[in-house]
Amino acid sequence: MSASALDIQSLFTRHRGELLWHLLKIVKCEETAAELAQESYLILVESAGKQTIEQPRSFLFKVATNLALNHLRRNKVAEVNSPYLEITEHATPSAEHTAEQTQRFERFIGMIDAMPPRSREIFLLHKVHGMPLKQVAAELGITVKAVEKHVTKGMALCRERLLMPDED
Repeated sequence: MSASALDIQSLFTRHRGELLWHLLKIVKCEETAAELAQESYLILVESAGKQTIEQPRSFLFKVATNLALNHLRRNKVAEVNSPYLEITEHATPSAEHTAEQTQRFERFIGMIDAMPPRSREIFLLHKVHGMPLKQVAAELGITVKAVEKHVTKGMALCRERLLMPDED
């Protein structure tokens, strides 16, 4: 084992408890925190083999934080999409299920159509296409604060429409 590999291993050993605590606060699961800490260590070792890392402790914590946030994002996407990912006995949805999904989609489209054009554009870029607020602002030549206001306005309109009784 090279001297730098030993240094990295001792760094990881020295800060492992602190790193686990840091990750546990983010992911709220000891097992996941331990896996992410180990993955962080492996990335640190790999990166140290390719370049000089001036502040390895900071690098380790930054990598660990990024991995934890990515983990949370993946879980959120899976959680949000879980009703659509469930495997059922039937390969094709029932006519009732299809009609219900069509109604939900049409209601969503109605909510979007009810927004003022500028708010609609900003809302779709951010919420549907997943574009970060800063990128939306840069693309449209407005401030991030203005983007936030339009997104908030769009969310309020959606919430208002969701609370309305269904129109039958």
